[in-house]
Amino acid sequence: MTQQANLLLDADDLSLEIAPPGASDVHRATRFSPAAHLLQARYRDRSYLFRRGSPMEFDIGERTLPPGFDGCAPGDAFVKIGVGLLERDSDAAYSFSHVYPVRLRPETTLTADRSRARFVQRLEPGDTPIGYELSVDVRLEGNKATLEYALENLGAEAFETEQYLHNFACLDGAPLSPDYTVAVGYDCTVCDSIGSRLAEPATALVRSIDSRTFGFDAATSEERAKVFFRPLEAEGRQRWSIENAATTTRMTIEADRPPLVSALYVTHEQISLEMNVAVTVGPGTTARWTRRYEFA
Repeated sequence: MTQQANLLLDADDLSLEIAPPGASDVHRATRFSPAAHLLQARYRDRSYLFRRGSPMEFDIGERTLPPGFDGCAPGDAFVKIGVGLLERDSDAAYSFSHVYPVRLRPETTLTADRSRARFVQRLEPGDTPIGYELSVDVRLEGNKATLEYALENLGAEAFETEQYLHNFACLDGAPLSPDYTVAVGYDCTVCDSIGSRLAEPATALVRSIDSRTFGFDAATSEERAKVFFRPLEAEGRQRWSIENAATTTRMTIEADRPPLVSALYVTHEQISLEMNVAVTVGPGTTARWTRRYEFA
């Protein structure tokens, strides 16, 4: 197989490197989507992402299951949005890390010009009554990158789905240190993966500075940690910023859907900002949502 070159979008001082569909090993597994997989962002010669960048995944089994998995018998098919039609191969509960047999991996098409790109993936109903068309439009302007998502339900049944991007952040290549802070746009409380309240993070890597800010301690021998949190109020602005005081570099991400249970996945090399978005899509309807990145 000939290796495809990465897609490079640019708009003056901002450039965005994106994996072409199917170019990455993670795309050939059954977890992450090949649509709009951001690899690196650079603004005025500063860099913002770490290694695998920002792969996208739907329905990891904590709050939502892939459509059709619930009640699916071993040997039957279910849908992993962004990936395709998969087969349940045992009675075990759904696991996002398990590699399921692939029944059909639909083509993801890409069209692009200098500062814009469009990814489209379509799975027609067949072995299951569920089908979808997923499109992602990426555009750059100034110091901002906007990703616009549209998910159309091609089947006869409604489904609920939850999407997140990893957003592996490493500002200017700086490893984890107390120079990093992550601020969220709403008062939050630490919880477990389904939203039950916990007193404090069970980790030394991550600490709550206040109800909107997290700090980090790289001196601990703990190798990795994942902290879940949820808003204290029903509504809140889903806008997060990660900043490094030493490099004076900052990345802000905003989603136009209300916040749910969210997470920080932290290692000594990176901080992953896992901002979740949930939608319910009725038959013949299309759900739309947007994420915006701002770089400084």
